[in-house]
Amino acid sequence: MTGKEKKGILILVGVVLIALLVVVLVTKGSGDKTKETQGNILKPTENNTEKYATNIEDGTKINNSTEFNKTKRYNNIEFTNIQFTYEEGRSVLLADMKNIGSIKHNAEIVKITILDENNQAIDVLSPVIKDIEPGATEQLNVIISGKDAVNAKDFKIEAK
Repeated sequence: MTGKEKKGILILVGVVLIALLVVVLVTKGSGDKTKETQGNILKPTENNTEKYATNIEDGTKINNSTEFNKTKRYNNIEFTNIQFTYEEGRSVLLADMKNIGSIKHNAEIVKITILDENNQAIDVLSPVIKDIEPGATEQLNVIISGKDAVNAKDFKIEAK
């Protein structure tokens, strides 16, 4: 065997080993994932003790209060598709904001009060509602760092 043939065989063996390593790593990474759920539906865990929150297998909590998730209105802004979650040290409030009025909504800071079962404030937030043209929809995204406020019954939106 010549030196070139030996070098070629070593290169071929190296490429095969690298390919096998990649296949093993990819297969191992897509194996038993407890975080994956069928059809992107999050599965609740069995040990949920909070009345208005559902614990998900990956550690996320999702607010399940029917009052909290009802469509809300502030002036000509309608809040829909409301989601309130807690994960990794932060609560996140998401909602679609649609200007249902006939004039532009100018940007403003509002007061959002997160309420417990007795309508007592759990937390008070001061997010900005952006400029929203009539008929347009924007996303509300409010993050509460370090606070688990997701076990809330409702929230209200007021002028600040």
